[in-house]
Amino acid sequence: MLKIVIAGVVSAFLALSASAKDKDACKGTNKKEFQQRLAAGDSDAAAKEKACSEQKQEKRANFGPYIFTTHASAQAIKPLIVKDNLKDGYTLEQETAFTLRFAKNAPMPVLGAAFMIPSACTGLQTRKVWTYTLVEQDGVTTVTVQPMWEYPGDYCRMQTHPLVWNVPSQRAAFQALLGSAAAPVK
Repeated sequence: MLKIVIAGVVSAFLALSASAKDKDACKGTNKKEFQQRLAAGDSDAAAKEKACSEQKQEKRANFGPYIFTTHASAQAIKPLIVKDNLKDGYTLEQETAFTLRFAKNAPMPVLGAAFMIPSACTGLQTRKVWTYTLVEQDGVTTVTVQPMWEYPGDYCRMQTHPLVWNVPSQRAAFQALLGSAAAPVK
């Protein structure tokens, strides 16, 4: 029994060490070095470069705005965006021909909560706010998405703080939603 436990601990340690080595493999390398290795015929260089660039993207906080394009018209996209946000519990606060604004009450993450003074401002709630701006030009619609936190700040005035949309699968799903509006109906 003791041998099984020790073997399990050792294999877990080796797995953690391997993942740490993979993360450290990107340290100290640059694009020029990858290009030299690729030119020299290193078949792993391209895969390693891609993995390192993805790792760097994950570490970098991108506060937006997030920009998407589609061949669907703004009129075709708007109902899909509205339906998707209502499904997630947001309320439509503002709608113009090319702008949509949704919001819902939500607790701000601990790090962002340092900006907020909740107890002093009765009746004011912290909210997640998503603004969508649609621009049509030359048969392409550009959708700019700006998520943010709205919270009571100094003197109980509502202030904003950018919200990082850090789930790549959600951004991919949104792009697919836009793509579905552009798909021809059979």
